[in-house]
Amino acid sequence: LWQLPQRCRNRTGTHLSGVIGRKAGSVEGARYSAALRESAIVWEGRTLDTFLAAPRQMVPGTSMTVGVPNAAQRAAIIGYLEGAVAQ
Repeated sequence: LWQLPQRCRNRTGTHLSGVIGRKAGSVEGARYSAALRESAIVWEGRTLDTFLAAPRQMVPGTSMTVGVPNAAQRAAIIGYLEGAVAQ
């Protein structure tokens, strides 16, 4: 993940601890696009995979512009997030 070019990283994103099972755009005080806040998405393996593959196809208007086309990389990201417990 950290091998991604600097331009692909976002330093203003919300924490991802406990993201599995959380409604998209719901962390208090975090900055989200209106499209993500108003979506009915709950993050789980399948929804994360779809979003990471093509964010703007799943949520038109999202501020996430770069997807992760490689399925193995998406699986690794999702596996990591599934192990990140809420603090």
